[in-house]
Amino acid sequence: MVDRHGDLQELRRAAAAGNVQAQASLGTFLLLSGDHAPEGREEGLKWLLEAAQGGDITSMFNLGIACEQGLGRARDLDEAALWFWQASKKGDGGAKGKLGTLMLKGAGFRKDSPVVQAIQSSARDGDPYGQLLFGRLLLDGMGVARDDLRAEEYFLKAAGQGEAGAVFFLGEMMAQGLVMQTSGEQVLAMFFELGKRFISGGDLVKALDCLASMKTLDPGHYLARDLEERIEGANRKRMDPA
Repeated sequence: MVDRHGDLQELRRAAAAGNVQAQASLGTFLLLSGDHAPEGREEGLKWLLEAAQGGDITSMFNLGIACEQGLGRARDLDEAALWFWQASKKGDGGAKGKLGTLMLKGAGFRKDSPVVQAIQSSARDGDPYGQLLFGRLLLDGMGVARDDLRAEEYFLKAAGQGEAGAVFFLGEMMAQGLVMQTSGEQVLAMFFELGKRFISGGDLVKALDCLASMKTLDPGHYLARDLEERIEGANRKRMDPA
């Protein structure tokens, strides 16, 4: 990343030569430093777009920020969501958070918008993260007609591929009486297996989240008691590793 005293001309030459990192750094500096004229921000967007097309995840995220906040261009939440989707698909946690926030607000997912089409296509191609997000769109009726049955189906597909968030959405649907083809026993078993996975990975907080969801559905279920004992055992081992 260049600072305000950096050699912008040298960075521009590297960017023009196709250096993706230079394009990303130059674009981010011009767009976000806050002391450039509008034409500087427009140039920043140009370089960020080139870097994003070259696969740079940070540039995808920053383009999402530009669209969300109207930096150097008109504000467009649908395009912001599309850039956050592309970055999140490549594993960017910040982009996943931004995408989730837009979903909670119900913003950026108009009917037939590019991001809705991209998520739907990804889900149909079997991508678990795409299945999770498409399930959310179906459950909330964002960009598509609300369809609880199809939402459940996509959450089941995503959960079957290890997408943890899908299990929690199935739990929420179960608690609200919205599931049509999944039994309470099946959902509890999913939470149990997911909780064990979190324990194995050392994430007791998320394991506790699984336990809390299980107790919401059936406080005295034997799997909930089993998971609670496993969490307590893992916590004791952590506190006294000897």
